[in-house]
Amino acid sequence: FELDPTAVMRRVTRSSLRDHFELRVILETEAARLAAQHRTAADIRRLEKTLKVRGEWAEGGDLDRFLKADTAFHLAVAEATHNEALVELYRYFLVAARQAGRAVMEEHGLPEPGYAAHERIFRAIEQGDGTRAARAASAVVRPLVQALSDHTGNRD
Repeated sequence: FELDPTAVMRRVTRSSLRDHFELRVILETEAARLAAQHRTAADIRRLEKTLKVRGEWAEGGDLDRFLKADTAFHLAVAEATHNEALVELYRYFLVAARQAGRAVMEEHGLPEPGYAAHERIFRAIEQGDGTRAARAASAVVRPLVQALSDHTGNRD
């Protein structure tokens, strides 16, 4: 069968928040695992810099600035995989990720995974521990999926 990539990506963008975050668990987990295996010294420096810029979310802060910094960190993780297909998919996905992040924080009042959780992803990648990196990435996103299920009454 043949698919129009533009139409597929439009449907992905319009998916429910829960579907979005379930997909994000897959992407983030595997990106972190691959990044730990393939990262370079330059990748480590970029990850550390983007993590510091991301910082910790402060209530009443500039949400757009924070979400931009958060997505920059997650893109740096994807780029550290050195998997061109994953990086390009993730770049496209980041537009939807930023919108979903805003919806989760503003409309649903769900907590933003903090700096410490993101630092665990960084440290595992830095140490080349793919299993720990994947577990840390999953721990950042999976609670949002559960919270959305609890909040909206969606499927388990």
